[in-house]
Amino acid sequence: MMLRIIRRFAAVAACLCCGCLFAQRTAPIRCTADLLQFDNDLFPGAQMFTGNVEFSHEGSVGYADTVFYYEKANRLEAFGKEVIIHINDSVHLYGHSLRYDGTTRTAVLDGNVMLFDNHSVLYTDLLTFYRAEQYAFYDCGGRIENDSAVLTSQCGYYYTATSDAYFRREVHVQHPEFTLDADTLRYNTREEKVYFSGPTNMQSDSNAIYCEEGWYATRTEEAAFYGPTRVYTRHYLLTADTLFYDHLNDAAKAWSGVFLQDTGKKHYVTSDYMEYDGKKGYAFATVRALAVYVQRDDSLFLHADTLWVNLDSNRRLRSAICHDHVRFFHRQYQGRCGSLYYSATDSLAEMRDAPLVWNDSSQFQADTFRLFLQDGDMRELHLLHHAFVCQNVWEESSFNQLKGAAMYVTFKENNPDYMWIYPHAVCLYYIEDKDSALIGVQRASAERMKVLFSEGSFSEIIFYRKIEGTFGPEGQGESRFLPGFQWLDSYRPKERSEVFNHDSYVPPVLKEDAEEDEDE
Repeated sequence: MMLRIIRRFAAVAACLCCGCLFAQRTAPIRCTADLLQFDNDLFPGAQMFTGNVEFSHEGSVGYADTVFYYEKANRLEAFGKEVIIHINDSVHLYGHSLRYDGTTRTAVLDGNVMLFDNHSVLYTDLLTFYRAEQYAFYDCGGRIENDSAVLTSQCGYYYTATSDAYFRREVHVQHPEFTLDADTLRYNTREEKVYFSGPTNMQSDSNAIYCEEGWYATRTEEAAFYGPTRVYTRHYLLTADTLFYDHLNDAAKAWSGVFLQDTGKKHYVTSDYMEYDGKKGYAFATVRALAVYVQRDDSLFLHADTLWVNLDSNRRLRSAICHDHVRFFHRQYQGRCGSLYYSATDSLAEMRDAPLVWNDSSQFQADTFRLFLQDGDMRELHLLHHAFVCQNVWEESSFNQLKGAAMYVTFKENNPDYMWIYPHAVCLYYIEDKDSALIGVQRASAERMKVLFSEGSFSEIIFYRKIEGTFGPEGQGESRFLPGFQWLDSYRPKERSEVFNHDSYVPPVLKEDAEEDEDE
């Protein structure tokens, strides 16, 4: 809508060049009036026409109270309360005085100038048109009005050769639905494109846009903004160095320094490329993509090569997919995997492809993780197939270890509260006295185990059915570890910047996997 109005404004200037006062060959100016006088002493070389003066030149007609016509120079000066020029059937000029040169084809209209066409009115104090250079302009301030909007600027130009209309210096558009302020607007009538140059602000009840350069195609309703660009809406803030928007297809693309923030919850995503398609209901970010989930006590920083979200018909998050080099950091927990899927309906995050999660001194490992969230906090974590939890007891040389087919961890304030392990639960557990002196090491297996946590560490293990075990001093070599043990702290993001560290960790093929493959 905004740029349709600008297109109409440009049409006003274009009319100055369409079959108007000037033609390819110079013809003499014709004048008639009630009275014709000559006074060579007062007005050397001039014919003075007064009373109902009418003048014409190559198809256009004008009216004035007084005209001084210089026949040899083929120019005139017209004066009156209202000098009127009918350029054609639809374009009319009004002013207090006119200087017109029929040889150079230059017209200057001065004093409360008005230009009317079928759509708009231009108000200025001085309007000039050069036929030889094929452009018209005003440079003392002008205002263009139509039924729905007002455009003001210090300068206005129209070039017939290139079909470009320019509005320069302090350009302001006032419309019931928006306002626009710019340094320069250029509209090309052939391309039907509006170009912005210099700092430009567009504002409406629902959004505000700032850019320093860009264009808008009025026919296709596509737009591009360059330089530092900011888009504000009721729900989000978007900044980028380059932004492309397709209004008809509800699609957008952004490049370089992209920042998208939920202004309500303050969550945000950054990347160097972002794409959105409202009709197809998706958006994704890639190239150093980072999603930051702002929480009460701290924020969760999540990185992946690609962050993909699926949206419902109301543009609300339905699901998210993160794939390749997924890493996340929170002050209380960290993790990594090859792919992560999140369902907003279930508040469920599923991690696959060598997932690992660390919490304090504990490391969680399995083929698949299912993390259930509540208000952004961890509620339950399910470790499915080859579940293994180890806890650093002493300088990364002694570890509490838990192993089972599956584990189900319940969290309290983002820290493990208790955990169930079944079936085929196995543990290797260091028992210490109140002074943290080693009492002994317990190795045990059972059909099911329940593990209690205290301040992030194992505090008690309860065994159920088919219990077997030993208790003794710390073993040596492999006896200090359960089969499948790996301490992978080197892959752990220890600060938020390390989520961008890509590693080549590949989990080993466990012996039981090989046996299963052989059986198959």
